[in-house]
Amino acid sequence: MSNTPYPSNWPYTGNVISPDEFTFPEKIDPVVIARMYETRMLLGVPCYFTTNTRQTFTYHPHGDAVDPDSTSHSVASLHKWGIDHQASKAQGHTVYDSDVLGQALDWDCNILDLDDFFDVYLKMVQSQLWNRIGVYPFWHRLGFHTDLGYNKYNWFRDSVGDYHTMTWKNWKQHVILHPATFPNKENS
Repeated sequence: MSNTPYPSNWPYTGNVISPDEFTFPEKIDPVVIARMYETRMLLGVPCYFTTNTRQTFTYHPHGDAVDPDSTSHSVASLHKWGIDHQASKAQGHTVYDSDVLGQALDWDCNILDLDDFFDVYLKMVQSQLWNRIGVYPFWHRLGFHTDLGYNKYNWFRDSVGDYHTMTWKNWKQHVILHPATFPNKENS
């Protein structure tokens, strides 16, 4: 049973997604929650968001909606509520809009195998539920960033924190063949 009251705009997700899994559930766009529900159903595996349902363990700090002035994300981050994301990006500073909710989530499905992880990414791309997908093979848990961005774009972050457009060539070069991925294997 949820300890956190369901926000009035929370979409029906049965017992699949609880507000207890987030720091600021009332600040997340209901479309994000509805698409995450569809993503969980598509994948058929548990997905882990900001906290566990008892809020005793943090999986992804700052992984759901964050304050518009938060320094944990970029100025125009879709994680931020209360800002006009497009105007903020275009102007390079925060443009406030109290009606806007957070449009992004960071999460994982406790996958340990890199091939299975990439398969989850491919399923999400095929589903077309998310406009943008970020893939993070070097987080403390293999994880994803999904959002409702205005342009279709997929990326990943490598072991040193650089971002790359998601292509097989980039993934192979910066993840599969990277020594940090398989430290005991010689790359050829």
